[in-house]
Amino acid sequence: RFAFSWPTPDSGGADVVLYRVYRSSVHPIQDGFQDLEPEQLVCNVTDQRCTDAVPKRPDDPFLYTVAAVNEVGEGARSPPLELVCDEVPEPPRDVRDANL
Repeated sequence: RFAFSWPTPDSGGADVVLYRVYRSSVHPIQDGFQDLEPEQLVCNVTDQRCTDAVPKRPDDPFLYTVAAVNEVGEGARSPPLELVCDEVPEPPRDVRDANL
């Protein structure tokens, strides 16, 4: 899970009514290039924070962009923020009923 925040952007004098956070991801492929997954809207928020429960794929980078929305519409997106999942833990072993 990733949690991140951002400062208030210049909105040209109009109040920001919400922020849209988009996620895409890139994966290494055999010939060394990267394959970009389609972008997804992951947060519609009124404050400057987003928490995203991403799929657990260690070492795969996720790219996030943020756009502010005011009464005129959605503004330009931020430069991408790249985040990478840490190693995923091994599954628990010897799980058993505690009442036995």
